[in-house]
Amino acid sequence: MVRKYGKGSPPYKWSYCIFGLLIINWILYFTGLYTLLPVNVADLIFIPIWFIVCALGALFTIFEFKNNKAFAVPLAGFTFISFVFALFLNGISQM
Repeated sequence: MVRKYGKGSPPYKWSYCIFGLLIINWILYFTGLYTLLPVNVADLIFIPIWFIVCALGALFTIFEFKNNKAFAVPLAGFTFISFVFALFLNGISQM
């Protein structure tokens, strides 16, 4: 991507923030921080935050694709993987 389109303009700062929020959400999930919270609080926080961050990631992927394609493609991939995983976890929690 970088060779094809050149270096281009730098990514937006909000795109960095969304990417960081996605990574922080994954780290909190894998370390088990959500299991330390009471069940009612964890259910209220976990899935809605995950979907909100994924929606913001999709929105900023669209904005970033116009600005810097080399950063937009990994952001889109990570957002898509996070969204599918959130749907999977939501489906398991409803069983």
